[in-house]
Amino acid sequence: MIDGATFVAEQRLKWRESEFQAAIINAYVGTKNNWIPHAWKAYHSFFSDRSEAGFPDMVLVRERVVFVELKTMKGRVSPKQLEWHEALIAGGAEAYIWRPADWNSGEIERLLR
Repeated sequence: MIDGATFVAEQRLKWRESEFQAAIINAYVGTKNNWIPHAWKAYHSFFSDRSEAGFPDMVLVRERVVFVELKTMKGRVSPKQLEWHEALIAGGAEAYIWRPADWNSGEIERLLR
């Protein structure tokens, strides 16, 4: 039998990208129904078909700027996404490719707290 925390962690590994993004917004950005002190500002395209191919899913801003590509556990990083990721890092930006396992490990919390 698994405990509640293990069950929740296993369920997170099944998140769709939209669920993953919503969790980040709820925890670190906030919504009009969920105010967060010292929250991050966030940008994400609602219709990525009109955006530059491969541009990261989210841009988070507080005392620094963070570019984030979100992937499901099985999601593949496209060549254009990798190209943007590498260009951002080469340009000195803070850029990440996150999966739900990064939430479970505490990596996202460590980077955004």
